[in-house]
Amino acid sequence: MIYLFSWIDMRHYNLEEVGKITKVILTCCSIVSFFVITTIIITAYADEEYYSKEIRVTGDNAKTVTLTIEDLEGMSQVFLSSVRVYSGVYDYIGVPLKDVIKKAGFQKKFHHWERFVFVVKGLDGNLAVFSCGEIFHRREGNRVVIVFKRRSAGSQDAFQYLKPRLGGMFCLITPDDKVIDRRTVKWVSDVDIFYGVPQNEGDKEDTRKGQTKD
Repeated sequence: MIYLFSWIDMRHYNLEEVGKITKVILTCCSIVSFFVITTIIITAYADEEYYSKEIRVTGDNAKTVTLTIEDLEGMSQVFLSSVRVYSGVYDYIGVPLKDVIKKAGFQKKFHHWERFVFVVKGLDGNLAVFSCGEIFHRREGNRVVIVFKRRSAGSQDAFQYLKPRLGGMFCLITPDDKVIDRRTVKWVSDVDIFYGVPQNEGDKEDTRKGQTKD
């Protein structure tokens, strides 16, 4: 009889211990879940802040236009195969930057048109600069692309729209740059066109020229 009571007490003790351990585990799980959910919400909010849903093209020798994802999907698209970026290697679909610039009515009719430069800006403040000759007179200019879909390189999966953390709805890719991601611009929101006119070009001598010995 004493042995039976001792066994019952021991069993009761073990159940109490198990209950305490269970409470501790559940408490820890609740704390971890709280932090995970909070992190997801904060990250989603931060991504949404940079999630540009349109591209504004404006500047010299052009009218101001605003392009949406529907506009880009209605334009002639290019396929970029096996582009290496820091996060991996992907296939992309997008529209060449030159076609986006042309959409604003940009024409190469001005004297010294090669002095035009194009500045692609992202909502996070990053930007990339391209010369007019680089975009319109080099074969690589067709591969400076504002992309909006991607998939893993070599995959037969369907292309997916870019998510906020993957560069927003629009991301500029320059696959032929020698340095990976040097001029990649995420969350593209603006393309500004500038005409850099030299000041008093004919009024002063270029001091950088070497001196001729008599």
